[in-house]
Amino acid sequence: MSRAAGVSILVALGLLSACAGRPHGLNPTVPGKRAFAAESYLQMGDYPSARAVAGQQLAAAQEHNDRTAVLDAYLLLGEALVGQAEHTLAREYLVEVKRMGRVRQQAGARALLALSHDRVRDTAVARSYFLGVRRERVDPDLWNRVTRKLSREVLGASKYGGAGRRPATPGAAAILPRSTWAARTLRTHLANPMETIRKITVHHTAMVTGARSRSEVARTLRSIQKNHFQRGWADIGYHYVVDASGRTWQCRPLKYQGAHAGNHQLNRGNIGISLMGDFNVQRVPAAQKRALVRLLAHLAAKHKVPVRNIYGHHKVRATECPGKHLSAVLPGILAGLKPDIPTATPTATPTATATATAIATGAGIGKARFHRVVRGDTLIDIARLHRVTLQTLITMNPGRGDTLHPGDLIALP
Repeated sequence: MSRAAGVSILVALGLLSACAGRPHGLNPTVPGKRAFAAESYLQMGDYPSARAVAGQQLAAAQEHNDRTAVLDAYLLLGEALVGQAEHTLAREYLVEVKRMGRVRQQAGARALLALSHDRVRDTAVARSYFLGVRRERVDPDLWNRVTRKLSREVLGASKYGGAGRRPATPGAAAILPRSTWAARTLRTHLANPMETIRKITVHHTAMVTGARSRSEVARTLRSIQKNHFQRGWADIGYHYVVDASGRTWQCRPLKYQGAHAGNHQLNRGNIGISLMGDFNVQRVPAAQKRALVRLLAHLAAKHKVPVRNIYGHHKVRATECPGKHLSAVLPGILAGLKPDIPTATPTATPTATATATAIATGAGIGKARFHRVVRGDTLIDIARLHRVTLQTLITMNPGRGDTLHPGDLIALP
């Protein structure tokens, strides 16, 4: 047995026992979810969780003698260990990938080796690895995470990195108008006007698909619109659709409420975005993921939607949408948006008595969090919107019934 293989088995066994009782936001014990959960933790910078989940993936891959899955787990573990500054152990995995992996895996290992050496000031070695990486063969998410952390000395004037070059912050998304897919006219007599936008919900179309030409995507959108017309809807239910090639298409105009979240209450003030594909059975293409990031950043900044109000559809109602693989990477995508999107300032939780007094007198507003009621709000809507239990709201707002009036303030934990 090679030294690297021996080390990996010992580490995997140690990680399995260490994280056995640790709760994770993404369940690493569900077969088929481990790789995607580890990737999501890496995007969030949660290296201990990424290491634990990747260790489980490695153990399962070794048990089934799946060489490709083993090498993928080595990459995930290598990146998590570099993040935890355990460079010697990380290199055991990464060197093995560089030796045995396919082109994409080898390129990813070299990029991570460059980062590992850079972190311990071994600049010459780090730069030699970096210059050997062909950018187009590395997963874009991995490349971005690595190049954001490499020093200027390593990046240098390379045509792959540029002096101090960093990935661009997502800007305004390029959105193809309805005319590009020959949309039929929206039936205004069936449409509700959009209220103040305060949330965004991400879906999938639940149809397996890959990269397609613009004309093919346009035909698919017309087919979806026709189906939604047959359901008695005013128009296609989503406001935007992102195809597998990373193009973003305008669907229902934003001035009208969508038909995507499940019912009228859930659709109010809610932008609907759908990604083409069935992400219960396929991974999210890198181009599609990047387009989603750009679109979310653009819409959230424009409409002042905080990150906590951007959901996968499964967070809004009981459904498998937007599919397990998109659901697994969405937390990492949202974590990366946090610096660019307004968020609520964390505050201490007031007691029910203090909260009631503050609402009655108007004192303390700004020191606690409140939801200002808009037309049609109910306590259960507010609980779902802010991801709290109905009982918590009732306790914090004594005497409030479920009939609320616009302008009322509802205390939040």
